Amino acid sequence: MDSFRWQRLGNRLWKRGLLIIKRLVAYVPERLLHRWVGGSNLSRTTLIGILRKIQGEQTTDLFEGTTNTSKSEIIRLADHTLDNKFNVLGSGWVTLSPVKWNIDLKTGQRWPVRLYYLQQRPATPTGADIKYPWELSRNHHLLWLGEAYLITGEEKYASKVVEIINAWIDDNPLMYSVNWTCSMDVAIRAVNWMYALNMIAGSDAFTEEFAEKVSRSLYQHGFFIRHNLEKSVPWSNNHYLSDLVGLLYVGTLFGHTRRGKQWKRFALKEFYAEVRKQTLPSGVNYEKSISYHRLMVELISYTLTMLKRTGEIIPEDIIRLTQEMYDYV
Repeated sequence: MDSFRWQRLGNRLWKRGLLIIKRLVAYVPERLLHRWVGGSNLSRTTLIGILRKIQGEQTTDLFEGTTNTSKSEIIRLADHTLDNKFNVLGSGWVTLSPVKWNIDLKTGQRWPVRLYYLQQRPATPTGADIKYPWELSRNHHLLWLGEAYLITGEEKYASKVVEIINAWIDDNPLMYSVNWTCSMDVAIRAVNWMYALNMIAGSDAFTEEFAEKVSRSLYQHGFFIRHNLEKSVPWSNNHYLSDLVGLLYVGTLFGHTRRGKQWKRFALKEFYAEVRKQTLPSGVNYEKSISYHRLMVELISYTLTMLKRTGEIIPEDIIRLTQEMYDYV
């Protein structure tokens, strides 16, 4: 048996063992689950300070050189979000008032509320697409709101960011919704939250109570990603790299904690390994899809910028491979 087969066999046995443990967690009372996961409630000042260190200070200077047409488009999309209008994966503009995080926007079918995450996919109704709630819960629309707040200075945009994140946390308890099913989406949501929070840092809507609530949830995002990595053997893909990026961001945010340090140390090593593994000598992503190539360039670029800001020394071959990826684009 060659080494790849041994790797696949070992990986399959390891995943099966983890799956058994994860299924047993469904029988743990929610109060005990939260005590096991723990958390780190950051104050408003601390949270904003770390976000600025990671991402830089978000100000109107970000839009220097941006055309008025582009600014108007950002505000138009942000206004749709103010009205709870969402266009997800070609659904067309759908109004959700209040926002429902567990539905297929095209068919209206819903996933069970407060059902353990490993039981969500088997509970998927016939004809429904689970990617609709996943995509909506990535919260990309928060970035339009954050940008609109920076452009206009109007509090309504920052207040909506806080409203949406509060609603999401309340409606999606840790490990008990369809939106705790795919780690890639959990990771993307965590990073989007961090950027949106940094954009509205100057708002009165960003209260002390909200800072503690959202930091506690972000810590839970890190815990979930670390224990639900989408790694394949011998080859991984864009899902696993997304997991690592999310874990790096959250690990850096909670670098003052034992788990945060462990998350960052693990994710950094794996991130570099995956960039080397998933980038061909030509600079093309090994999945050979233009869309995935662009996604990988974005994931890698934002992460390297964050690592540089936080004082990490980036290996020369990683910089070279990233440049090759840009050259292909």
